[in-house]
Amino acid sequence: MQRPAGKTVALFEHPDVHLVDDVGPYHLRKVRMLNGAHTAMVAKFKPLGFETVQQVMADAAASRWVRDVLFEEIVPTLAYRADGVALFADQTWDRFRNPFLNHRLADIAAHHADKVKIRLVPTIDEYQKLFGKPPRRLTEALASGVPL
Repeated sequence: MQRPAGKTVALFEHPDVHLVDDVGPYHLRKVRMLNGAHTAMVAKFKPLGFETVQQVMADAAASRWVRDVLFEEIVPTLAYRADGVALFADQTWDRFRNPFLNHRLADIAAHHADKVKIRLVPTIDEYQKLFGKPPRRLTEALASGVPL
């Protein structure tokens, strides 16, 4: 939660609620990591017949692909820009594997082209700048043929 400028706010205390001056880094982590990995899943696995995040996670090769996207392609572009990136990546991974969340890829696919522009393109661009080559898996996902 972002603190109102120049104000002290007395709220309840909870270890998972942080009152901060700038929500930007938290927004960046959420959009690029959690939402970005979801969008990459849609692009890669919806054309292959997967219907839910849980189906993707239950498939060993698909699950490994998602893990590699998250930890090898998205995390490196954010690690120098925000605190807690590794912890948030671990929490995101745990969320994907939660058997009680029935997240349908078709639902995530709504407004796919806009989501790609916001969630994936900046990561691809930053990865290219940092490492001198495009991220293999994210590039592969965008070439999968899901309409943009």
